[in-house]
Amino acid sequence: MHSLVKKINILILIGFCPLLIFASAKDSTVYKNTTLLSFTDITSTALPSAPSAGSHCAAFTDITGDGLPDLYMTMYYTADISDLFYVNSALTVFSEDASARGINDHDGGSHGAVFADLDNDGDFDLINGTTVKRSGGTIIGADHNDLFRNDGSGSFTDITSTISDIYSTAKKTRSVVAFDMDNDGDLDIFTVSGYKGTDDDATGYPNEIYRNNGSMSFTALTNTIVGDLYNAPAGQGATDTDYDNDGDIDIICANRTGDLNILQNDGTGNFTLISPASIGISHRAGDGITMGDIDNDGDLDMLLVTGGAEGSAALYKNDGHGTFTFSASWSGITGYMGNFADLDNDCDLDLIFTGDTKCYINSGTGSFSQGASITYTTSPVDPRSISFADIDNDGDIDFAMGDKKSTPHIIQNNLSSENNWIKIILKSPSGQPGAFGAKIELFSAGHLGGTLIGYREARSSTGYITQDDPVIHFGTGTNSQVDVKVTFLDGTTAQRTFVSVNQTITIDHPDVLAELKVFLEGPYDTTTDLMKTGLNSAGLIPLTSPYPEDPRTVTSIPADIVDWVLIQARTQADGTAVISKSAFLKKDGKIVSDNGTTENITLALEQGSYYILVKHRNHVKIMSKNTVSLDYSSATLFDFTNETNLYETISMKEIKSGIWVMLGGDATGDGFVNAHDKNIQWRPNNGTYGYKSSDMNLDSFINATDKNEIWRVNNGRGTSIN
Repeated sequence: MHSLVKKINILILIGFCPLLIFASAKDSTVYKNTTLLSFTDITSTALPSAPSAGSHCAAFTDITGDGLPDLYMTMYYTADISDLFYVNSALTVFSEDASARGINDHDGGSHGAVFADLDNDGDFDLINGTTVKRSGGTIIGADHNDLFRNDGSGSFTDITSTISDIYSTAKKTRSVVAFDMDNDGDLDIFTVSGYKGTDDDATGYPNEIYRNNGSMSFTALTNTIVGDLYNAPAGQGATDTDYDNDGDIDIICANRTGDLNILQNDGTGNFTLISPASIGISHRAGDGITMGDIDNDGDLDMLLVTGGAEGSAALYKNDGHGTFTFSASWSGITGYMGNFADLDNDCDLDLIFTGDTKCYINSGTGSFSQGASITYTTSPVDPRSISFADIDNDGDIDFAMGDKKSTPHIIQNNLSSENNWIKIILKSPSGQPGAFGAKIELFSAGHLGGTLIGYREARSSTGYITQDDPVIHFGTGTNSQVDVKVTFLDGTTAQRTFVSVNQTITIDHPDVLAELKVFLEGPYDTTTDLMKTGLNSAGLIPLTSPYPEDPRTVTSIPADIVDWVLIQARTQADGTAVISKSAFLKKDGKIVSDNGTTENITLALEQGSYYILVKHRNHVKIMSKNTVSLDYSSATLFDFTNETNLYETISMKEIKSGIWVMLGGDATGDGFVNAHDKNIQWRPNNGTYGYKSSDMNLDSFINATDKNEIWRVNNGRGTSIN
């Protein structure tokens, strides 16, 4: 995969590549990819009608619903011009269809554009940032932005005239962002109104901010509502990101003539302009800001780019709470941004600068060295955006590039590797495809919550007026299965475990929450009304759950844990399980998550009513008497120790007045306590010690106590639950 080159403190990449300097001198081992990765410029066949100049924004999104990412490119040059929409019709062949679909937007020219579900109806609408109005090719002023509603089939209607605040506002828009600034479940709009930043004239400020009122109604906001976001001296690119990891979406904007604009959200949609120096940033970004977790530590690192003849880039690593440390810099950057993607599917984010002739390969720790070359059929002249998508659905990431003064490009990744991948389609709790603001964590199978092998943030805009395909891509290396955790912007989560790789999965709802209480007969102490934790005290509870339905692994066993149990849910009492999840059982009867304290167990189910089952490896399984209502936001305790909640009492025992426990002695796990449990499990293990099903009272010893006090008194009992 990678071959070890050497340890160095400063690496200079010569030729057509920018010069790269690493700030860190400690353990800066550099790895170079030499054989696995190659690229082909397929523009001539993929975009047979590509323009010779004028392309700016590149935005990938599957608009036609066929599972293939389509491409929208805004156009801005020397005359009135139409924007372009390329339908991915044959994996690597795109057909231009903007006019037929109602989004050609013929006007003086556009820069930024974003696909976003603005009316929460499950499809992507389009916001197009108009830059100028022309007359006979001459710029005569600014113009309003345009909003196009998707009818659900991939055709659009221009509804700008019905939104008075947008229709009546004329600014020279550059970047466009769609984000839920106030966490109310719909997407608001922010646009950067100039390109110089601090030195812009009156047409370059203030910025435009529109609150989404629902049903395609928007209200313009000013500084009295949104604070510094309105008057921030922004120019060029803007990125919606939670840079400080506090659960709301901030905005970071470029500034060609001043400091970087870091606009910190207080969680309500009020923004404060933060001094870059106060969070450790000393470089500027004239054009693009790209965020990505380059070292898999669960926070977003920052790439700052100023393009042009004397362009440069600076990379900062996030220290965990929104403060940053300088990591590396590049000179000779002509393009307006860099972008991150796992190009070789080895579980880390690699890097390409727009128009560059090389990619940069991540060592795994956030240090980069030059990788495969990129050859263009037509040389880039004024490269602007670079957008990533798997255009041919082969599991590796390809890209499109806009160029103001030359043809746009489609570059195909020809990765030849046994590394695996997974792609994730997201939908927010409000029904928005893309789920902008969500955070996605990836783990090796069975290690949910452990060491990350990937981390992504879903967002509308990145770098310089770019939208990556909202389908989230991860390289998974040699992992054949993974665990996935999604945290949506509203704080709800979704977990999927033991997911097979080399496929695209959909996570279209959060997990429901369940709060459960149950007692096991074996370790129950009638004096304290708690269960004993002998297995835990002896260090015998395994780190991996014993249930094959969900063999999750933890790094340690928390205090007060009695054992693992298995939770299942059914839609019918005699049906099969629709979900199985391993969890810990505390001595007080509460079923808790891996950390040993969280009592709201997440289950990968849609909101609804389910029969709940609890299983233990040597107790008879139980089920709720009726369905239990489960939802995404909260859970009400369901108490299996209460007789009125039990599907049947034959499989349980009233150990004290009003306290019911699961029957012990089912050492074979077949739902019955009988001679098989004694003869197959207890008898051959009698006199031994350990984590065994024959230890019916869970004290770690297999002896006559298990047989006489548990098995013998329950012999002949069982359950009717299938």
